Amino acid sequence: MSLSSNLLDYWRQSSGIARYARAPVAPDPIADIRRQVEERDEAWLGFVERAVFAVPGHPYRRMFELAGCEFGDLCREARRDGVEVLLGRLYDQGVYLSVDEFKGRAPIVRAGQEIPSPAGAFQNRLDHGWLKTQTGGSTGRPAPVTHGAGALVLRDQVTALTVREFDLARRARLAVRPILPSSIGLVIGLAFGRFGVPIEHWYATGGAVRDSMHYRALTRLLVQVGRANGIPAPAPDYLLPGTSRRPRSGSPVGGQRVRRPSSRPL
Repeated sequence: MSLSSNLLDYWRQSSGIARYARAPVAPDPIADIRRQVEERDEAWLGFVERAVFAVPGHPYRRMFELAGCEFGDLCREARRDGVEVLLGRLYDQGVYLSVDEFKGRAPIVRAGQEIPSPAGAFQNRLDHGWLKTQTGGSTGRPAPVTHGAGALVLRDQVTALTVREFDLARRARLAVRPILPSSIGLVIGLAFGRFGVPIEHWYATGGAVRDSMHYRALTRLLVQVGRANGIPAPAPDYLLPGTSRRPRSGSPVGGQRVRRPSSRPL
């Protein structure tokens, strides 16, 4: 990839973090989740129509074709019997994906035909992602993953419930998560910061500096963008594999030191 392409990606990701930071926080995430459950059947049909049937060559679309199932059939059965019952029927007809098939460890074969499944085939193209990451690939081929502001805002509902259920405002908070290309550490830091309960320490095993400098720099850039837009997100503190070193307590988060709560950490 050229330098200009890299710079364009960095600009997109920085702009995306800024949009996410400025997005309003849901006032009642529980009500939002209940509404989504009530509207689940229609939401699922809309997603399948746009993300599968509208995409030529999509592996799931080919599975539907081999099962003799058109989109109109899905709509009739989902509205008559519900999505749960419909999914069971689809599984029996070969419309499913095993873990090995998803990870590329096994071919997708239905009705005696192998269905092509290139890398990125199952990526959600409806969410115009700007945060480009990938799965680790430790048990199969790495899969590209993108996140957009919409997906991150939806994930905030889980964060809000986690904060409430575990009373995290009264507990010490730390994360042991990797840096980019995995997004989990960055997303957790930004999400908890948006809800006013920032992660105090983010510990990451980054490997040798010469092998991860690109991702270390990009991770720190995106953390700084979040901070500049009002999210007290932590920067990672790199731990060497096998080390017994204890990082200093009370390291800065968002430029300020966080007072350690008296209650025990999670």
